[in-house]
Amino acid sequence: MGHILYDEVMRYNPKNPYWFNRDRFILSAGHGCMLQYAVLHLACYDAVRGIANAVGLALAEKHLAAHFNKPNEIVDHYT
Repeated sequence: MGHILYDEVMRYNPKNPYWFNRDRFILSAGHGCMLQYAVLHLACYDAVRGIANAVGLALAEKHLAAHFNKPNEIVDHYT
């Protein structure tokens, strides 16, 4: 599942990890976090984010979409 998400579904750029419109994948289950760390390593990321950051990213995404997506959809990434 992780391979399919990172290889065929998600939009991201490891060379630009702060790209604003990248998709976000948050895996909070303790037993599954190793999958996320392995996939991020294979995708050439240097660091990973935690659950507190994930909540903040999701809230900010909703706020930005509500503010800027009128009339065009500018914020269209997922957390």
